[in-house]
Amino acid sequence: MPSKRIRLVRLTSKTELVLFLISAELKSSKFFKVLAQAGLEDCYYQHDFCGAILSYCGFEECTDELGEFYFKLVDKYTSKVEPDRDSVMKYSMKFYMALMAERKRISR
Repeated sequence: MPSKRIRLVRLTSKTELVLFLISAELKSSKFFKVLAQAGLEDCYYQHDFCGAILSYCGFEECTDELGEFYFKLVDKYTSKVEPDRDSVMKYSMKFYMALMAERKRISR
């Protein structure tokens, strides 16, 4: 029997979109890392949601420093994510919270 999922907080549609994009980024990154381990690297078709995610998170521009920070997060959480919905959502939320903390730090 599938478990019931209960929402503890109501998210805005914008936040839900960002979480969806982050989860797609993590799953895509995980998939292409597995392909790279099998010897298939540098695929033209790999997704890049960086611009959309940063824009929806409220960053006005993507500096080199912000891009580096973003891709470190991708690497960090891609290595932790497991192939199940709960794991993907857990690390998508951690990724999102790290981006929001970075936005707050930059805006000071």
